[in-house]
Amino acid sequence: LRETHRQWWHGFWRRGYVATPWKTVERAWYQALYQQASICRPGRLSPGLQGNWIKENYPAWNADFHNNINIQIVYWGQYTANRLELGEPFYRLFWEALPQAKRAAAGYFQMRGARFPISMGRDGIETAGPLLLSTWIGAGGWLAEHFWWHYRFSGDCEFLARYAYPLLKECALFYEDYLQEDPEGNLYVFPTVQMEINIGRIDGAGRNSSWDLPVVIRTFQMVLEAAAALDVDAADRERWQDVLSRLPSVPANEEGVWMEFDDKGGLWHQWDWARFMAIFPMELVAADAGPDALRRQAQATIEEYYRFRKNPDAVGGFSGAIQATALLRMGHVERGLRMAEFVCKSLSPSGFVTGHGAHYLQVDTPPGLTVFLNEMLLQSFDSSAGSTSSPQAGSGQGGVLRVFPAVPPGPEPIRFHSLRAQGGFLVSAERRNNLTQYVIVQSLCGNRLRMHNPFVGEPDLGVQVKVYELHAATRFDRVEDQGAMAPYLDHIYLPGQTIEFPTRKGQVYVISKEIPWISNIPIVDDARGVS
Repeated sequence: LRETHRQWWHGFWRRGYVATPWKTVERAWYQALYQQASICRPGRLSPGLQGNWIKENYPAWNADFHNNINIQIVYWGQYTANRLELGEPFYRLFWEALPQAKRAAAGYFQMRGARFPISMGRDGIETAGPLLLSTWIGAGGWLAEHFWWHYRFSGDCEFLARYAYPLLKECALFYEDYLQEDPEGNLYVFPTVQMEINIGRIDGAGRNSSWDLPVVIRTFQMVLEAAAALDVDAADRERWQDVLSRLPSVPANEEGVWMEFDDKGGLWHQWDWARFMAIFPMELVAADAGPDALRRQAQATIEEYYRFRKNPDAVGGFSGAIQATALLRMGHVERGLRMAEFVCKSLSPSGFVTGHGAHYLQVDTPPGLTVFLNEMLLQSFDSSAGSTSSPQAGSGQGGVLRVFPAVPPGPEPIRFHSLRAQGGFLVSAERRNNLTQYVIVQSLCGNRLRMHNPFVGEPDLGVQVKVYELHAATRFDRVEDQGAMAPYLDHIYLPGQTIEFPTRKGQVYVISKEIPWISNIPIVDDARGVS
């Protein structure tokens, strides 16, 4: 038993690593993977609010499955951290709950599709009591996004056809029926709520909340891309594209600051993270992606938040996790890192979230804290995020790779090995003295690689980048042998240009400004990681 245990964890940790100067978030990265791997094994039941650590006869919230961030955050980190199999309990739980979600949509709402509850038992039965929460509609698309992420990071078309697309389609059908139309033909979402604000009162609901609307928008983006990738349901795609084109933008005031609702005023600063939903996890906008107007609003919302809060970085738990990630996505590196470090330091010594007198352990946030370093070291969301036309729809190739996109300047070395990017790429890279030394990419699916130039920030007006394709038989007995190797690609890239080239499944590519000595680079031998 001990030897089996040792071998399992040895193989798990060989799948990839990070080495950075930010020890607080680095420690959280490893601890989060350990916790998630301890409670999210394939074939096992997905953890509820307290995971495996329930010591009460009547645990808080019945240790159920909360679908308004608590269960999602547990599974945020496995994608980029290259432990995709840890998501299996999540997919099985909600796939098995899909029939009940369809019954709820048909029985209570009298609508097509599937409506997932805010909280539930393993059978999908609603457990929420408050009036507005028990009719909340934002869970479905948010949960379905994890199915979509699995496809994008793995390239598994069978998973897309069998699980991800059917679930996305049911969620889209429900939202399609739930939407209402104004006299001008514009669509809106009502009723919606803003996290748990005034959830016990009818007048707590409003129109187009900045928490729910991004989920609806993102659901139609994802289902369109999924259907296009499978080349199915042409009539549905045409109708969904029309729906997407008539949806409103995130509600904002005259200064461009996102509000809670578009019909109730706002800026109450309760559950601030809910107003950042369009940035993360819904991926409608980022520092270099999404419509210009939405990017300006995202930046205005961040600045308003920092003006309002006396201690804006002191946000713990899942609230801080989602806000810190949003800050990193929008290019606020120092702010995002400070908030991420606060979240990590606010955990109990055992690495769990405690609260309400610390009489129980709450597991939800810690297993997802790999997301901080993931976001700092490698991002790969689609650069067409937020576009209603989505020019990459159906490509199946994933997003644009961004290597070291959110790291503060400093001379300390930064290295990561075998992180995973959308499109099915394993990526390794090193940075020293503020300069990227190399990027190594293993193509697991043979998709076309698109990557923001990782050598920007150097004094060059143009950067000569060389790409070398390595083969299993590649061997250098002398330094001169490596110097004589012909590059696969040799091109001068101007600032802002994207490195792009076709790849072959299974091949490894070294990308560098000046070819590094390969003998000093760890080898990626297969999809499981470091050799």
